[in-house]
Amino acid sequence: MLKGLFILAVLILLLSILQTCHSCANSKLLPELPKRSRTYTADGVRGSDPYVDDTFLSPEWYNVSFNGQQYLMPDANYMPSFKKCGTVQPIYLRDTHPDIDTLTEVPQTIIACELYPHDDCENTIEIFIRKCDNTVHYYLRRTSSNAAYCFDPPNLQNVNVTDSSAAPTESLGTLTVTPELRFNEVTNRGVVSLIPSLAFLCAESGGANIENRDLLYYTYWFIDGVISYTQQSYNGIGILTEDNLRSIGFSLGIMIRCGVKLAKNETGVQTKLYSSENFFAGIKVNEASITMSKNEIKTIMLQPTVPYGCYKIKDQPSPTAECATKVHMFLPERDRCSLSDTNLGTQNIIANQERCGFKILGCYPGDPECSVTKQTSAMNITTRFLSYDDPKSYVLRLVAQNAMTHQIWKGYVIDDIVVNIKDDTDFHNKVCFSHVNPHMCTADGKPYENNDFAGEFILYRNTVYNIEIQERTTSCFSVNSRPFCTCAVAVRAGGDVFLINLCNDLKFIGMTACKDNGALVIRLLDEFNYQVETNIGTLVNIRIRPYPRFIELMNIDIVMAPKDYASTEGLCGTFDSNKQNDFHDRDGTVLSDRLQFINSWKIGPGDANYLSPTCNSNVRTWEEDGEQLFCTCDCFSEDLSSSCSTLNPEAVCSPSQYINCTVDLQKTDDLCSNFRDKCLSDKRKKRSFTIDPNLEMKRRATLANTRQHTRQKRQANEQGNISKEQAIELCTNSISQSTASKNFSNLLTGYNVSLITEHCIFDVYESQDIGWSEAHVEVMNDAVALGFKRNSNFTVTHKDKLMSFNKQSCSFGRNGKENCTEEALLCFSH
Repeated sequence: MLKGLFILAVLILLLSILQTCHSCANSKLLPELPKRSRTYTADGVRGSDPYVDDTFLSPEWYNVSFNGQQYLMPDANYMPSFKKCGTVQPIYLRDTHPDIDTLTEVPQTIIACELYPHDDCENTIEIFIRKCDNTVHYYLRRTSSNAAYCFDPPNLQNVNVTDSSAAPTESLGTLTVTPELRFNEVTNRGVVSLIPSLAFLCAESGGANIENRDLLYYTYWFIDGVISYTQQSYNGIGILTEDNLRSIGFSLGIMIRCGVKLAKNETGVQTKLYSSENFFAGIKVNEASITMSKNEIKTIMLQPTVPYGCYKIKDQPSPTAECATKVHMFLPERDRCSLSDTNLGTQNIIANQERCGFKILGCYPGDPECSVTKQTSAMNITTRFLSYDDPKSYVLRLVAQNAMTHQIWKGYVIDDIVVNIKDDTDFHNKVCFSHVNPHMCTADGKPYENNDFAGEFILYRNTVYNIEIQERTTSCFSVNSRPFCTCAVAVRAGGDVFLINLCNDLKFIGMTACKDNGALVIRLLDEFNYQVETNIGTLVNIRIRPYPRFIELMNIDIVMAPKDYASTEGLCGTFDSNKQNDFHDRDGTVLSDRLQFINSWKIGPGDANYLSPTCNSNVRTWEEDGEQLFCTCDCFSEDLSSSCSTLNPEAVCSPSQYINCTVDLQKTDDLCSNFRDKCLSDKRKKRSFTIDPNLEMKRRATLANTRQHTRQKRQANEQGNISKEQAIELCTNSISQSTASKNFSNLLTGYNVSLITEHCIFDVYESQDIGWSEAHVEVMNDAVALGFKRNSNFTVTHKDKLMSFNKQSCSFGRNGKENCTEEALLCFSH
């Protein structure tokens, strides 16, 4: 039974081989063909001239044509010598080689011999031969160790090389591959053009002068370590041209090495191989693999190693236009990103410059020196921050889009640059907040109170990117009386300012500057909740009326981004993982006194104040502030060969890192349109009166300082004689039994639940108002929502939890309403 199965397996194998044999399409070029001739002796040194070894040769059909010449395996009539054919044990045909004129596509079986010093046919190997379209193919199998098949070029076929002349005694000096820019004449319709082309010289130095001796030079060109082109001449060492390279399927981005052997004639024994070092022809990148932090801008240095040329018409002056070509950023993956309940992104390598790549300078015919073409160029890249689950590795590719008439430069793709992103800064789940009246906490987690006086403060400022958040506090109950609550917040990045000011009789929500129209992304989540994302990924959550009694009250949460690390100042502290230096003044001096710290960040006469409605915010755009734009290159194609063929060399640039993102519930455009309608028209008509928009804004700003009536402390929600124990019980139960605590505690990272409970107890007990507990439960809900947004992987895989949370938090937190609408805030806007 087993014997029958074995025979069946052998028959199946033979059938498979025969099917393969009859398919001429199934063949590949046999490697190292020029080294397999009977006159070639290798030295066996790796990196110089290693032996050919077919020990691991894949069993299949091989095409043995090279440089347009048909190579054939020598037979017993022209047996090779030991250590010839570029190997140790050469392999030849045991019998006479079949007549190639009678060969067809039907394979013939032939026997090959491995030659050893003690036996001309120590081992035999059964192979096949066929002819497809006048080209001879051999089906070859693996050999013994240090053995390889011999193949001769036409000039050595049927020639007995054992009687040939000995190798020359002359030697060569040091060889170096040197690129050279040349110009070839091309005539079209009587016009002669000089077209650029590269040539690679195998230059010799330090050797004996043998140019006038009658020697045959064999020049071997190794491309990426493999002999890919050969030349033989009595006139000296060969030159590899751009046309030679392109004819064998090579472009730039290759390692070139030249090797030379000498012989007295075509059948004579060759000398050892004199070899150059490898020369990289293309654009060198200083780092093939880059590791960068999320808060870094990384510079990639690129240096061309070969010249670039531009054509001109013969006997006419060179054009006045600059001779240059451009290399563009190309993203192998399509760039996708979205901002919604969670932030998601794929490819997020962004240039920090206005061109998708860099420029390579070149030369016209007749230019005296073309060293300018090898000047080093620099390209700045950064990453955008969308969520804690952003990919940790990206691939950056650069491709030459168009090189005019210099053919070898066209479509040249630089080796991929792998960009690895490291999380070496402690930015995860770091939140600075101002809650209720207001209880403060720095980004490094230091709690304190800002309830001593009303005022306007710099809450957060990024000192690198000049992004700023300001807040204003006012009396929660009556003028100049404690407690004080936040009634206004302004967020500024570049030329965009977003303001919510509900102080006293002013109810303003809108933009006061839209010069960049993209430095801020503003989303309206529900009727009392705005989220603002800055162009470095800092997330600002603004909750209006967390306690329904107080229309003016706001909670502010600022979720830090990587580019905030060690770059912030203000009431949010220094954000450097050190609580001890969070209290500091404007000179950076660490302060021990809380009030001194708070006073240091009051907005003074020398500060820009963004907390009042205006049509004339004195802000500079992102570029005017000296910041680099975020630029993207929309060059993407599933087919690399066609990618970037029509790409505009200019990048698509924006002050926003969200340049390619889709944004759910975006309000930025609407708010900017409203700002332009109100402020940027020459004049507005209303009831036949002409209204100056600037005066109208000033009038509205004065409302922030006036109040038509004074609210009383005691209202329906209040209960007198609330003991400390009752306040503790109420707040502990409200917060611990909240949806956020019971079902989503894993998303509360960055918030100290015990601290929020303490704040609740303090507010309920001091105000004798149980309603304040709602405000702190709302803090918990907002914390969970921010957790969903930043932890994208969790959110994507738990969409049911997100839907459940939105439903529960909406029905509870938004004043008991079953539907979350935006009508209330739209009223404020008017």
